[in-house]
Amino acid sequence: DALFRAETAKKGAPPSYEEWLPQVAAHERQINMGQVSPRVFEAAALRTPMILFAGRYSDVAQPEVHYIPLAKDFSNIDGVLARLNDTDALEALADRAHAHLVASGRFGYRAFAQEVAAIAREEIALRGMGDAGAKIALDLPPSLLIELPTGEPKRRIHFDYRQALEVNAALREQRDKLIEATAEIPGLRRAIAAQNPVAGVLLTARSLAGSAWRALRGVG
Repeated sequence: DALFRAETAKKGAPPSYEEWLPQVAAHERQINMGQVSPRVFEAAALRTPMILFAGRYSDVAQPEVHYIPLAKDFSNIDGVLARLNDTDALEALADRAHAHLVASGRFGYRAFAQEVAAIAREEIALRGMGDAGAKIALDLPPSLLIELPTGEPKRRIHFDYRQALEVNAALREQRDKLIEATAEIPGLRRAIAAQNPVAGVLLTARSLAGSAWRALRGVG
């Protein structure tokens, strides 16, 4: 950045691409910028056999397994074109690509969101954060991801509202479980009283004392 600014100040204008290329050419080869294209996933989703230049494709597609490799100098073009006559092999190739890239769910937005949530859980644990709401939200089913595309980004309040609904649903489920467990207490008391009359009397007395205390405090 400092060198670029110095060259710009010296010329009175930013250096051209040709002038600046010698400064960055050596560094560009150190980073592989090639990544798999969305078109690969689109073709796999439509079960379209793919012919691709041999490459890494972010290590998600393998030659001869998910696509037919084509040499970048087209030296094998005749062999590639001949393979297009083998319909059964093409269908098998397309089915493998679909199973791996699409049906597996490994490369979808849901998997990406779950990976981000897992990283967030690790950070919460490492930092000793006690935000129960965040933990509940991270453990919820990813129903927030089931949404159709929108014409423009939604506002933050939309996602906060959806998140609040999910947290509220989780809390209601816990409440219902507590109510269900509490409903079994009278039956347990009767069973204890039948087995041990003294214990039954003590439990009844304790229950009455609790009711009297709540009545005095105006809560029951």
